[in-house]
Amino acid sequence: MKTKLSLLLCCLLFAGCTLLNRTAQDKATLFSQHLAFWQNLRIDGVVEVNYQQFQFRKTAVLRVNPGTIKLTIVDTGLFGLNPEPFLEAIIDSTGLALTTNGTHRELSADSLNQLLPDLHSFLHPEDMNKFQQEIFTKGFFATPTTRYYFDDQLRLTRIQRKSGIQIVFDWGSELQSIAIINGKKTVATLHIDTIKKRSR
Repeated sequence: MKTKLSLLLCCLLFAGCTLLNRTAQDKATLFSQHLAFWQNLRIDGVVEVNYQQFQFRKTAVLRVNPGTIKLTIVDTGLFGLNPEPFLEAIIDSTGLALTTNGTHRELSADSLNQLLPDLHSFLHPEDMNKFQQEIFTKGFFATPTTRYYFDDQLRLTRIQRKSGIQIVFDWGSELQSIAIINGKKTVATLHIDTIKKRSR
């Protein structure tokens, strides 16, 4: 009887270990797939901005490539006719290049890093792999300035800065919107119409 009981306990222990390993592997697969989602991505939608006296609602395209994030906002004019570039912002390792109303401005990487200390994580999301275990156990990982939160499908849901600024990712079956919140006020929201993966 004791032999049978010991054998049963061993079988249960082995099955439990196998299940735990499978779960860990599933988490690693989900996380890897999510990081790959942010590679060579084009998002089309409508951006709403409401900051102090500055308000608008315009068509926008967000492109995310390894090492580069590019946001283009288009003024489509009356009834969507005669679309013209309204604003273009490019962030890469050299800093920020901003063009609006024919005016071009640049912010160096050092200056931009003061505003976005975790800039490298934005440009290279694959680097989040080194925080896998922390994400799997806690649902987030933290740097000295920022926390990154993930849901049970290991999708990025919120970036919380110590300064009070948040970037919130609203997920359904796909990404629905990206919002920037300062304190309790929503500063800007990109409402997503289509998401496409690009070959490069």
